[in-house]
Parts: sequence; structure tokens; C-alpha cells
Amino acid sequence: GGADPPPDVPPQRRRGERIKHLWVAWYHRTRERRPRVLIHWSSSDGREVELQARRGERDWHRIRRRDGRRRAIVHLRRDRWTFRVRATPAFGRPGPWTIRRARIGG
Repeated sequence: GGADPPPDVPPQRRRGERIKHLWVAWYHRTRERRPRVLIHWSSSDGREVELQARRGERDWHRIRRRDGRRRAIVHLRRDRWTFRVRATPAFGRPGPWTIRRARIGG
């Protein structure tokens, strides 16, 4: 009996980089209950990110994860919102959160 070969381990990558900018924009003159909101971020690698939002002090909700785009368009209720985004590289640790607050429709 020989020893079993070591298991295959995926390559370990470094931690995701910080997302440099996070912008939140909406059409201020709209009268809709849920205005359309553009969330846009810039990053050095730009491929895999996790985007979350929360209204007031409620729980965080995932908006987008790992689809390769650097923007999301969503309809959100008028209120104070907090958005956060971070890089999530494959086989690596997620990067630090970048946070932006906005008062939508106010």
C-alpha cells in the first residue's frame, strides 16, 4: 500500500481589490413610486463583484453578483438607501466594501 496522491487544490488567488468609485443616480423629477436608479462602479479588474443595498436600517439585500457588468439599473422605493459593492475574485477572498448612501426620490 502506497500513499494516496495529494488532492487537487484550485489555485489560491489574492484578496479582491477595493472598488474605487461607486455612483448612484436617478431622475429627480420623476413622480413614480419606485424611481429607476442607476448604480455604477469602477474597479481595476471589474469582472466579479457583489452589490448589495438596504433601505434605512433594514437587512442587506443582494442586487447583483458575478455577472461581469459594472452597472445595475433597479427600481427602488423612495427612501434613504445604503449601497455597498466589493470585488469577489474566483478562489480568492472578497475585497473590502465600498459604501455609498443616497436619498432616493427625496
